[in-house]
Amino acid sequence: MHCALRCPAQTTQGLITGRVTDLSSDVGIKGCKVALTAPAFESPIVRDTSDAGDYAIAPLSPGSYDLRVECANYQSQESHNIRLEVAALVLINIRMRPLSEVWEDNYRKL
Repeated sequence: MHCALRCPAQTTQGLITGRVTDLSSDVGIKGCKVALTAPAFESPIVRDTSDAGDYAIAPLSPGSYDLRVECANYQSQESHNIRLEVAALVLINIRMRPLSEVWEDNYRKL
């Protein structure tokens, strides 16, 4: 390809992004820890959710990833084998269940 002035940069890097919300109210949860792991990582990449519950993790090489979300007073959630293709954007929205609901459901079963 020939460019007269400048060629746009091409990349293989991708992005995993989404929103963490309360299961019952669908309101974003601030300050959750979103941890991304992969076999190539020595330690997870961790991001905090914004005031609206949004997160973004980039730049990422193509491959397979695992995602874990932890929020105070909510049951942790995980997504495994997330496939990120070349220069892709993967949207993963997570709905968190309050611990009070988990406890109440288990109590009702007794």
